Amino acid sequence: MKNNKKRFLFYLEQLNSVILKSIEIYNSSPINNPVEIIYKNNARTFLFQLQGLARIENKIGINKKICNGLLLEFKSIEDALGKYDYWYDLLEKNKNWNISIEIEEYFKQQLFIQVGLIEQLLIKYKWINKNKENVYEYNVNGYLNKKKKINKIKIFNQKKELNLLLNVFIKEIDSIHNKLINNKFNLNDLENGIHEFRRKLRWVGIYSSALNGKVVIDNNTKDRVLKKYITSENKKNKFNILPVNKGIDYKLNFLPGGYYAMSELIAKIGVIKDKALISEEIIKIGNWMNIPKGKIKKRLSTEYKSLTEVRIEAKYLIDTYIIKENILMHIANHFKNQLSE
Repeated sequence: MKNNKKRFLFYLEQLNSVILKSIEIYNSSPINNPVEIIYKNNARTFLFQLQGLARIENKIGINKKICNGLLLEFKSIEDALGKYDYWYDLLEKNKNWNISIEIEEYFKQQLFIQVGLIEQLLIKYKWINKNKENVYEYNVNGYLNKKKKINKIKIFNQKKELNLLLNVFIKEIDSIHNKLINNKFNLNDLENGIHEFRRKLRWVGIYSSALNGKVVIDNNTKDRVLKKYITSENKKNKFNILPVNKGIDYKLNFLPGGYYAMSELIAKIGVIKDKALISEEIIKIGNWMNIPKGKIKKRLSTEYKSLTEVRIEAKYLIDTYIIKENILMHIANHFKNQLSE
């Protein structure tokens, strides 16, 4: 998309289509809950992109007043879908674990609760209604209200926006790096340390994708730093492929090795972090139900990971990629070299 407003509208259209489709499918067969359909049709991805764009605008500051409200809505719905995804994933995995009927029922109960919360948010933000017969209906006001707000956003010419965005990326990356080396991330804390570090790093990737063609992998650079991460596997990974938009003249060029190294780190921490969070969650639930920890560990098998293990492994990964390889500073410097006066 050529400007910030058009990007917002592009992803808003995608989200609106998913919600409208969910109601159409529900109307053809009411056994299909709209929330489940919305979840399975990638709504969370579009909400991430919209949230990413709102975050960027807030950091630039000029459209902050408009985008604060948009951010709150997109984040609220995305968070709720994230929790739905969490319980849905546990329910699916328990088909192999088969820990106990009680735990399976608990997962189903949490999933049901989350459906209700998502439904409330969709009604609150006027995406859907429930009529007097308790039947779901599509509400066009959710789309129109957001479109009206987005159309008030101030747009920038491509060259000016390039500098504004470069500064956003540079400040974000510098901030993550400085917080890490100054021990502001407590890497002994899974949720508020390791997960928070990964979350902030992941937003850099989401921004790159959400800008829908404004950010590209700099394949023309002569800078070969971190070149060992430029592998065929990394290039083909669907999560590493950025949108292409030929209508953009001024683009942010992401250091190739830096982009792929960052992606690797996010993915590797994600795997061990998720295993530890799940292990901790199920052991806690099992404790309520008098299910021995040993039985849970045995059923989880290779999916089990202790907090001690994840701390050691995460620290090793962060030390390798951020301290020894210095990937964030290489990325930031590549962006700094693109700034114009």
